[in-house]
Amino acid sequence: MSTITDTLTAGQDQILEAVNKIQEPVVEAVRTVAETVEGILPEDRPNVPFADSLPEPKELVELYFGFSQKLLDQQHEFATAILDAVWSKPTPAKAKTASAKKAAA
Repeated sequence: MSTITDTLTAGQDQILEAVNKIQEPVVEAVRTVAETVEGILPEDRPNVPFADSLPEPKELVELYFGFSQKLLDQQHEFATAILDAVWSKPTPAKAKTASAKKAAA
């Protein structure tokens, strides 16, 4: 790796670490609020109609991130293919075609 990629990687690591440090207390705060609210709400509260037919929230999160990961992988392949098309070394067939075009001009 070059110095530039080392610097970029170090910066990315710092960002991920900072995000993780921010997320941990947020999760704990949400957990505390959820536990507090659960203790306050009456037990005989009404049910949401058709709630049993809705997907679990965790299932929706998995579907969303599964799709997002597939999309990100596809975009990664696309970007790599574009770079390969632009910066690939010419093959003998490409070199002959380029030479023939120059000669014809």
